Amino acid sequence: MIVIPRSFRWLFTSITSTILVFGMCSIPLPGNAAAEVEVEVMHWWSRGGEKRAMQVLRDEFELRGGTWYDVPGENSISVLNTAVSRMAKGYAPTLVQWNSGWEVSQIRNLGLLNNLDQQSTSYLQNAFIDNVLDMIMVNGEIVAIPVNVHSENWLWYKPASLIEHGQEVLSNWSEFLKFARTLSESGQVAIAVGDEAPQKRTLFNNVLLGVAGQDIFQRIYNDLDISALETSEFRDAINTYTTLKSYSHSFGDGRWEQQLAAVAANNAFTVSMGDWAKGEFRNLGLKLGRDYECAPAPGTAENVVLVIDAFVLGQVSNNSEKLGQQLFMDVVTDPVVSETFNYLKGSLSPLREIDSQGLDKCSNLAHNTLNKRGKAIKPHASIGDRGFIAGMDHLISKLWSGNSTSTDWITEFAELIEQENTKRASTSQLSSNTQ
Repeated sequence: MIVIPRSFRWLFTSITSTILVFGMCSIPLPGNAAAEVEVEVMHWWSRGGEKRAMQVLRDEFELRGGTWYDVPGENSISVLNTAVSRMAKGYAPTLVQWNSGWEVSQIRNLGLLNNLDQQSTSYLQNAFIDNVLDMIMVNGEIVAIPVNVHSENWLWYKPASLIEHGQEVLSNWSEFLKFARTLSESGQVAIAVGDEAPQKRTLFNNVLLGVAGQDIFQRIYNDLDISALETSEFRDAINTYTTLKSYSHSFGDGRWEQQLAAVAANNAFTVSMGDWAKGEFRNLGLKLGRDYECAPAPGTAENVVLVIDAFVLGQVSNNSEKLGQQLFMDVVTDPVVSETFNYLKGSLSPLREIDSQGLDKCSNLAHNTLNKRGKAIKPHASIGDRGFIAGMDHLISKLWSGNSTSTDWITEFAELIEQENTKRASTSQLSSNTQ
């Protein structure tokens, strides 16, 4: 077996891809009698390590003979609003980055997305890890093409800082709060939490899972079970979350990458964030194990909270874009391309066939958990449409700001879940009536 050093794998991929383009590749190339191969790609990976990772996919796509029109956006909200507007008006982008499997299924039911043919569906079912397939399939249909798997339930910290205090502070949130009080007494910040809603949501979910446990977590998000909000475990999680506010600080103008920079500069002890943090730490020139470390968020070591970045297929009709969608699938399911992309992104490949020996210790831990049935938890963004997610984000931010008592807040949370239950029941009935 020939082992290719990681630093040379991208060169190796480029060479082999060029051979494929002029040899075995079945997709027609520019210059042939057939249509050109092209894609217009809408996404929100426009900064730092994310941008570098995205370039890997674009470079490989172009090496294989395709033309890539890049349409980056500032954030997911702006990208998705523009994409949905264009879909409704009949000129959809070829590919759109998306997180929510549930919302994508609704848009597909409206006839705004291209469906996968049976051959492509079978191919992708064989390509992806079972737990990943569970997250991207709705009613037996694959609704999006995943390019990576992030795990959200992490703490990131400087190893020298923890050595002074002992590893036990990361084992559960109760111990972490005791440690946070000690840091506060000496004028130090225990945890960096920015002003963006996803940052507060990530911390909330990590506390909820770590304090209340997987059963309560799943009852709330998967089952929309209001009775779970009445448990003592849920109230303990709420109290832990609000207590953390006293030991936190938002650095810079509150963006997520600035919170990581604060940890890197020893201005905060830790940050609770998904493993995309690794991509940004690498972008800052830092090395895992020397300059920063990872640990599962307190109390969550048995689970992995997933965030899946995927792309949906716009309802395009011209042959060049349909071929582009097929070539994109070929690119992102190439194991070497996927490994290179995910190394830069700080995430895991969703493919079954990857070289796990090349994973760092954080990715290896997440990969092992990802392959255990029942331990992978659905992405937050897959539990409902953007209206529901926005409502959740608003309430979580309100709780963090202290503008509501715990009792009043739980009542508001229950009302939001009840509204979502009613909406889903109505949507399901409408879908049944139209079939």
